[in-house]
Amino acid sequence: MCDTMHGNCVLIPRSVVQIVGNLDPAFVYYIGDWDYGLRVRQKKCTVWIAPGYLGSCSINPQVTKTAADNLIEGLEKMSKPKGLSFTDTTLQPAQEWKVFTQRPGGLLWPIYWLLPYRRLAWLSVLSKL
Repeated sequence: MCDTMHGNCVLIPRSVVQIVGNLDPAFVYYIGDWDYGLRVRQKKCTVWIAPGYLGSCSINPQVTKTAADNLIEGLEKMSKPKGLSFTDTTLQPAQEWKVFTQRPGGLLWPIYWLLPYRRLAWLSVLSKL
C-alpha cells in the first residue's frame, strides 16, 4: 500500500471510479495524479504499487540547478503544464498548486502553497547580484 500515485501506468477498478469519480479538471498535468490518489485514500479506498517495472521510457533531459536565469523566465516556465523543474523538485503552476494545497491543508494552506516558491524568490535575488 502507498499514500498516493503517479499516473504513468495505473489500473483503477470501476468500483473506485464510482466512489471517487475521475481526475479533477483543475489539474492539467501530473499533480492531478497525486490529487486523485489522495482523494482515493480520503474515500477509504486503497492505492497499491505493483512490484518491479511495468514499462520504461527514454531518460528526460537533465535539469540545471537554477532551472531559469531570472525571475521572469522562472515564472514563465512555472506557468507551463509541467511547471519549473529543478534537479530535486518541480514548482507547479501556481493555480494548480493552490487547489492541491487547499484540500488537505485546512487553514494553513497558504503556508503550504507558498513554501515551494521560496526557491523562485531566491533565484530572483541571485539574478540581481
